[in-house]
Amino acid sequence: MLYLFLSENGFNPSLVRGVTYNHMSQLWSGTGNTHVLNLITHNGQIYLVDTGFGGNLPLKPIPLSGETVASSNGEFRVERADSEHGDYILYMKLNRQDEDWKIGYAFNSIKWIQNMSELNEVQRIIVEHPESAFNKKPLITKITDKGNITLTDTSFTQWVDRTLNKENIDEKRFNEIRKDYFKL
Repeated sequence: MLYLFLSENGFNPSLVRGVTYNHMSQLWSGTGNTHVLNLITHNGQIYLVDTGFGGNLPLKPIPLSGETVASSNGEFRVERADSEHGDYILYMKLNRQDEDWKIGYAFNSIKWIQNMSELNEVQRIIVEHPESAFNKKPLITKITDKGNITLTDTSFTQWVDRTLNKENIDEKRFNEIRKDYFKL
């Protein structure tokens, strides 16, 4: 949807694929290049524009120049780093959660998505792949003034001022939190 908005407003975006990094396992995602993001050029500079990275979301365009950009949820930078996963890496330092920079994802800036069949393939992998985090249970994330909150069918996780609080929940509590915190 963001791609369409950017296109309709004259930004001429390019869709590219990336692979996310899992900090718990210290591995790149087993689903491969299933993260899709937008690249735009403005005043001769290329920027990453992304709305699909949950609580790790950069809330401002990030230049591919290595410059650090701060937003309300943290600091972000994109650096050139040729690897098997692409030619750039997004680094992040989330407010109230991270003291050090960590990898968000790698992406290939020159291999653009050419047609809908590529997006359909990404969707198929996300829906069907055994390692996909998005086909096992409900997942809702929201950035807050003090960190972020994440809800699944079995847990409610809150990052508040670098403090992690995780509550195991049942279906009744899931529905309460869904309504109270996410208005869903």
